[in-house]
Amino acid sequence: MGKRRKARENAVQILFQLEFDNSKPEETLKQYWIKQRSNTETKEFTKQLINGIAAHQEEIDRTIQAGSENWRVSRMPLVDRNILRMAVFELFYE
Repeated sequence: MGKRRKARENAVQILFQLEFDNSKPEETLKQYWIKQRSNTETKEFTKQLINGIAAHQEEIDRTIQAGSENWRVSRMPLVDRNILRMAVFELFYE
């Protein structure tokens, strides 16, 4: 599996976890890496995705909402919502 693909998979799992707790992304990342092994490049890209999405989440959610017909972002399934956030972040900010 490619490093960036693995980083995106990690990011979806971490974003999902962040939906349920009020911790900061850095804390969740730290806890995630205790249980998961990965190379430095994958960890760095995962961190870049998580921190970037967190920093721009309001703008990202507005962009998703603008393109969504009859769906509020808050009502979207968690996995779908976070995959969309990651996609919008990469398209707009990477």
